[in-house]
This record gives sequence, C-alpha cells and structure tokens, in this order.
Amino acid sequence: AEMRGRPQVGEKVWVRLYTDKSGRFAVSMDVDDEMRRASKAATDAKVGQLVKGAIYNLTSDGAFFITPERWIAFLHRSEMTRKLKEGEMV
Repeated sequence: AEMRGRPQVGEKVWVRLYTDKSGRFAVSMDVDDEMRRASKAATDAKVGQLVKGAIYNLTSDGAFFITPERWIAFLHRSEMTRKLKEGEMV
C-alpha cells in the first residue's frame, strides 16, 4: 500500500481499494489516475469561475481538487491563504 504522509485520527483522506498480487485487498493513497478517469471535461466552466471541491493531491506548486461536477481543478500555491490538507474542502 502506498501512503502520502501520515493520516491522523479523524482526518479525511482519499484512498483507492485494489487487489494486490497475492489476491488480498489493499489500500493506496495514490489516487491521481483514478481521479482523472472519474473526472469529466469542464466544458461548462467559465474563465475566472469560482468552484468548490475536495483536495486529493498537494504538490510543491499547489493543490489538485475535484468538484461535485467531477471537474479536476488546480489551485496554485500563490492563491492559497493558508496551509491546506488532502481531503479538505476548498
């Protein structure tokens, strides 16, 4: 199983469930590919439109999040007003 950081009790994290090579269930926090597969094109989005969603990946450049419309969005670190966590709604 792949972990990103160390989840704390009560913290919300994104995970994927899969079957490992020996046939056992396993959990991974590496969900980027699954989020891309589950997402939809943001054809109805407008430039500058405010959107809300749940963070699923933090990088040195910013945060990727998925909206209720299943759009993938990116929040650049220069736009962040505080430290964010995976699983947090923004």
